[in-house]
Amino acid sequence: KQLSCSECDKNFSNRGGVYRHINLFHKGIGYSCDQCGYKTGLKHSLNIHIQSIHEGVRYPCNVCSHKATTETNLKVHIKAIHERVRHPCNHCKYKAKRKDHLKRHIQIKHNLF
Repeated sequence: KQLSCSECDKNFSNRGGVYRHINLFHKGIGYSCDQCGYKTGLKHSLNIHIQSIHEGVRYPCNVCSHKATTETNLKVHIKAIHERVRHPCNHCKYKAKRKDHLKRHIQIKHNLF
């Protein structure tokens, strides 16, 4: 079930997402990068941003020359590219390399949120 922001109707899959969105975009409460103005509702996300964007931290793949900006992105890369994991759509024959791509596909192609 989707949850909506009461102020702008943006949809979220959980309460935490709604809470962070309201605090950041409607109440101005959050974390900002002092180097570029990037804003986020999570301190952890700000730390990742600083490391990957401003400090150039990269996580190299041990199979190919790919360098990911986060450990999570490296895991996604390995599953999608080297392990060939696919996420099938329940509504058609589409198969996505990443879960977020499948979610976007379902929203756009099948108008399901």
